[in-house]
Amino acid sequence: MPLLRVKQPTVLKISEVQSFMLPPNDKFNIRAGELWASEVVDSGSHYRVRLQEDLGGRKQWFVFKGHAEVSYQDPPETLYPQAEESLGSRSLDGGNDNSDEKDLTIVVIKDTVFKAQPVDSSTLPDGEKISVADGEYKIKQVEDADSHVKVQLLEPLDDRVEWYVFKGHLDLVNIPTYAPPSDEPEPAPDPEVEVIRNTVFKTKPVQSSALSESEKVVVAPGSFLISAAKPEEKHYLLTLVDALEDRTEWYAFGEHVKFENADELLEKGKAAAAKDVAKEEEKAKPVTPPRPRGRMINIPGYGQVGTNDLIIPGGHFTWAEATKGGSRIPVNASISRNIVKMAQRMEEVRTKVGNRSISVTSWYRPPAVNRAVGGASRSTHLSGHGVDFNVSGLSPRSVQRILDPWWSGGLGYGRTFTHLDNRGYRARWNY
Repeated sequence: MPLLRVKQPTVLKISEVQSFMLPPNDKFNIRAGELWASEVVDSGSHYRVRLQEDLGGRKQWFVFKGHAEVSYQDPPETLYPQAEESLGSRSLDGGNDNSDEKDLTIVVIKDTVFKAQPVDSSTLPDGEKISVADGEYKIKQVEDADSHVKVQLLEPLDDRVEWYVFKGHLDLVNIPTYAPPSDEPEPAPDPEVEVIRNTVFKTKPVQSSALSESEKVVVAPGSFLISAAKPEEKHYLLTLVDALEDRTEWYAFGEHVKFENADELLEKGKAAAAKDVAKEEEKAKPVTPPRPRGRMINIPGYGQVGTNDLIIPGGHFTWAEATKGGSRIPVNASISRNIVKMAQRMEEVRTKVGNRSISVTSWYRPPAVNRAVGGASRSTHLSGHGVDFNVSGLSPRSVQRILDPWWSGGLGYGRTFTHLDNRGYRARWNY
């Protein structure tokens, strides 16, 4: 018959888990001693044993292998000859020991570290931790410390008697059960709205007298669980957890209610209300009619555009200004690209002169037009990056003084206009 020799104080358990994870009814503290079994099965890190006699109200238990060993012997005539007598130190039932005092014991089930603080041992200096081997340690008292226990040893270790030990590395014998650490946070209390005086819940945030009977319900003081609350026109739009008159959404006058555990809901409600206000303000803005596009023209490389279309989206210069109202169409895509690049530079010019209005007098010139106006044979107007213009409130000479230190291309001025081009090198003149 199998004989289970319990080598040290340990815990019998109904499953192969660490004892601190089990409720009190699912484990049983025992001291060192011998138990006769009708069956012992190797179950990995534990033995599954079926005892000959009930212990702790049941026969089948699991016991940690490191705390027990099994041999096979002929049983005596009486399995527990001392059952009628005081079992003393051989007592297997920690709860029924007849001795005057129980030993409080921790059983370290794997090599671990005793620590001065309940933190990861790697964060502690050497003077605040000590490595210990598996085994039994007698203690005076024990306190729960979340993922650790705080123990006061009978005998000091490294001149200290108070240490913290990780729960997962020990079992407890003859010690009241503590709740295992939980990874789950405490559930937050449910948000509530409290009606503090007789009031009316309404389908709209208006005076209740303006509503029909089916659009309102009289409510006495009391509390309601809510899932949302949004402020609106001196009211709160409440979303009730449980329907009232077949509705979950009701308006309540703000001065007739107060909230409990609802700070997060109220913050979300305020944010939603702010978005609603912004949407209404956006709707109230006057609608700007679309800009008339003018005459449609075909620009090489860009396709159909309107003469009033902006060359640069969000800019200030139009295709009408670049093409003299659509009468001077670029002869190829390269010239069109030069016009677009120059429009980008003209936006910079506009900034340099204080965002003043600029009137273009001449931009792109086809060869025939250039000859007719007496333009130079290699005029930058032919390539689309020469522009003649006026700046509102500034003389051509003043414009030249402002742009001269900054502009790296061609810059000239006459009595009635300023010329600018993107020729790629610095040039200055006047007409």
